[in-house]
Amino acid sequence: MDRTRLLDSGDEERFDRLTRLAQQSFGVLSAVISLIGDDRQFLKSFVGPPFVRFYAGLPLRGPGGWFVGSMCILDTEPRILGREDRTLLQCLAQEAELELNRGT
Repeated sequence: MDRTRLLDSGDEERFDRLTRLAQQSFGVLSAVISLIGDDRQFLKSFVGPPFVRFYAGLPLRGPGGWFVGSMCILDTEPRILGREDRTLLQCLAQEAELELNRGT
C-alpha cells in the first residue's frame, strides 16, 4: 500500500534538492531517495551514475510511522563516515521524512 501517494509520481524539486545537497555535501557520485511499495522499489529522486562500492542509508518513515523507503548516498570508491557525516545524513533523512509526510 502506498501511504505516501508518491509511488510513480513525477520529479519534485523538494526531493531533488535533498539528493543534490547530499551528493554535494558528501562528495559522492550518487544520492537517492527511494520508496518501497508492496512489491517493488521506486526511486523518487536520484542523481549520479549507478556503479556502487560504497552505500550508506537511513530508513524513512511515512504517514503512520511505517517505513516507506530510504535516504542513501552511494559512491564508486569505498569510504568511512565520521560522526559529523552521520549526523548530516540523519538531518537530510529527517528533512526527507518531513517532505514525505507533507503529502503530494
